[in-house]
Amino acid sequence: MYTYIRVCDTSRGATHIGSQMTPCAVLAAQNVAKMEWFDLKKKVTLVESEGESDAAAAPAPDAAPAEAAPEADIEDAPATEGEDEPKAEGEEGVEEEEEAQEEEEEEEKEIVIPELEEVPGMRHSHGMTSVEGVLYCFGGVTKINGQEWPNNAVSVGEFKLEGKSLSKGDAVEWSKMTTNGDVPCPRSDFAVTALDGKIIVQGGRDFNGAQLDDIYALDPNTGIWTVMYRSDFQWQKLGHSMSCIVGKRMVMLSAKDKDDGKSKYDDVRILEFGKIVDSHAFLSDMQKRINKEIQQLEAQNKDFNAQLQKDPTKPPTEDEQRDMLLLVKNVIYTCKMEQPKIELQMDILIEALSYIQKQGVQTEKMDNEMKSCSENFSQVKKQLPIAAEIIKPVQEREGNKIKSNIEKFTLASKVAIKDFGEHEFNKYETGVQAAYDNVVAVKKKYFEMDKELETLVGYATVFEFPEITNDAVDQVKELHTSLNSMLQLWHMTSMVNTEMDVWSQTLWNDINVEQMEDGTKSFYKQLRALDKVAKTSNAYAELERKVKGFLTALPLVTDLRHPSMRPRHWDMLRELTGKQFDETSAAFDLKTLNDLHLDEFEEDVGENHSPTFSPSRFPARTQTPACLHSLALSATVTRSLSDTHSRPLSMSSAQERS
Repeated sequence: MYTYIRVCDTSRGATHIGSQMTPCAVLAAQNVAKMEWFDLKKKVTLVESEGESDAAAAPAPDAAPAEAAPEADIEDAPATEGEDEPKAEGEEGVEEEEEAQEEEEEEEKEIVIPELEEVPGMRHSHGMTSVEGVLYCFGGVTKINGQEWPNNAVSVGEFKLEGKSLSKGDAVEWSKMTTNGDVPCPRSDFAVTALDGKIIVQGGRDFNGAQLDDIYALDPNTGIWTVMYRSDFQWQKLGHSMSCIVGKRMVMLSAKDKDDGKSKYDDVRILEFGKIVDSHAFLSDMQKRINKEIQQLEAQNKDFNAQLQKDPTKPPTEDEQRDMLLLVKNVIYTCKMEQPKIELQMDILIEALSYIQKQGVQTEKMDNEMKSCSENFSQVKKQLPIAAEIIKPVQEREGNKIKSNIEKFTLASKVAIKDFGEHEFNKYETGVQAAYDNVVAVKKKYFEMDKELETLVGYATVFEFPEITNDAVDQVKELHTSLNSMLQLWHMTSMVNTEMDVWSQTLWNDINVEQMEDGTKSFYKQLRALDKVAKTSNAYAELERKVKGFLTALPLVTDLRHPSMRPRHWDMLRELTGKQFDETSAAFDLKTLNDLHLDEFEEDVGENHSPTFSPSRFPARTQTPACLHSLALSATVTRSLSDTHSRPLSMSSAQERS
């Protein structure tokens, strides 16, 4: 549903001519064919009057002058006694000057406009807009004590809804907003709209009916008016205008010109008030930023001067002398490194002050502050060599201590690199979780080394020998890199073990050898991509052996599942191992085969020692399962799937023969 809201204007011709009404009417339209006007109930707030005396003292702006007597009566009226005789030319000139002066004094008298008795009250030629569902009524002409007065009051109307949308029976509660700032003068016949949450008022007519050329913005949240644009009204000579806001432009369409009598509807004017507003905002923001940076520079200069005045040789203890020395050295180092930047910043500020001054901004105070800032920094630069000479004795002593501490740290980090291979996470038998715990513990030690190194580098930088920390920095970096490599290795180990655990639980009839082979090749490729540090560890060697063995033996699983395998072959396997299993069971998987420990019987099942499994006993069409002469190798496959098996994988003699 679309709604159009208006507070009634002067009703001329509808009721009594010149009467004013105050209803707030709503046009509710669901579509073109279904529209309905209805009035909203009004809740008003009475405004206390400031006194009738002020209102009475002000002349009515539209009061009619006293009627003049007919000319004929004036000419025929006889002269009375005591009537003034015609004045001489000189006397008449003096009286005219006095009358003109009196008229000017009367015009200069301030016109006091009475306060509204209620809001919004009866008015016409006003403006209304809405921001976030709240109505704002401004200005217009209001009748007070029988006289019409323009006003600049802002009335706020809040809807009191009984449902979710406006309907009959709803009300508007009006109240007066207290405003301040650049409050516009009382006016009527102006343009008003809402833009970016602000209420924009443009032009209109003032108390005397003169046209206005200005734009004001009201922030409804704070009640503060801001003048956005103001000038004379020479361009705004046309009456019956219609205007709207498009972006940050005001477009005005005007009609008849009172002077030349033209009635063409082709006068369109555009005011780029957005550029004006942005320009004013830019200058204001620029002024604030310049002032802020000047204050920051001045505070920095004061701090520098205070630190450079200190003498590190005065404190009684070496620790106190060292602390004071660091303060002075820090200022000397900062000034040395930051001097070009500070001087450039001051040059930019001086240019910025010159620019805003040309734009009409008063900069006298900031100019003086900038001059003082430059002088103080010059004083800081003069104090630097003096302070450097004073701190020499303490600087030499503390510098030697710092160098000694850096040498000790460099040696300690070198030892840490040498002992890196002794940590538990280098051994495969440590296990994944224990290895992770060991990595975390070592990482904490390295973090402590980082903090100590950071302090030493800071000291070396301030004392101007940072190069002696380069070896220590490189060695600590190497320790972190090596530890991260081992962490990646154990991530890889965890992934391989988890995947092979899943494979070991795969039922015999569900084994997908091709999928397992692809996964194992991927593991091997990732292993080979690890760096040298990881490859030199026992953990890497064992994991690589496990992956390579499984990859080599996977084809034997295919052979064991070949259709040429007969029940008698499985019976021979049971007799040979001394263990019972049911290869036809639904629960038969790789883990079951692993428990047979076929590698212990490799000599009995080998090709040259077991005629029972000799390929010559099978017909030509059934000689495909070549693994029957090396069942020990199939045991290697299944054992590689079990993480619980304690014996390392190895190549059997049967594998070598294969």
